Amino acid sequence: GEVPTGAMVRRGAARTGDLIYVSGELGAAATGLALLNSPDLAQDLAIAGDDVATLVARFRRPTPRLSLREALRRYASAAMDLSDGLAKDLDRMCRASSCGARIQVASVPVLPATAAALARDRAFIRNVIAAGDDYEVLATVAPEHAAAFEACVRGTSDVSVSCIGSVRADSGVALVAADGQPLTLDRTGWDHF
Repeated sequence: GEVPTGAMVRRGAARTGDLIYVSGELGAAATGLALLNSPDLAQDLAIAGDDVATLVARFRRPTPRLSLREALRRYASAAMDLSDGLAKDLDRMCRASSCGARIQVASVPVLPATAAALARDRAFIRNVIAAGDDYEVLATVAPEHAAAFEACVRGTSDVSVSCIGSVRADSGVALVAADGQPLTLDRTGWDHF
């Protein structure tokens, strides 16, 4: 959905060359749900009890990122909520903006417990890239506004933002692994019916 701002920032206004940002950490809610559904998973992935509680809380009580409104209103060319997974929602933004995107998967922010799970099971990347329910914000910002955007976020919000890639002139979302190789997923996110 659209980010709730005074002057709306539209999802269909991303421009070639814009930098792509996400707020918070991705994959926490999906990891929390996985832990609820599989009690042995915490032990398999070496996730400690306190971290389990944090991840489950992210699933049960997502926090809207309303404190980002001012920075988004001032500096974002396009923005939307991330509710159906980064891959799916970014693809929606790209289609609406008639552009493509390139994402550096290693730049996608995760909680330390999620990073530890990824270190033990690389397939867990699906929970970071394709799973929904994080309710973070996806935004594009022109490179010349990036420093001001980041400074505005630091000054007006307790939420962090991370640059994870850029908007391209072609179509589709390209995911690039840390070794520079393309990453493909068996699903791109959740469809709600």
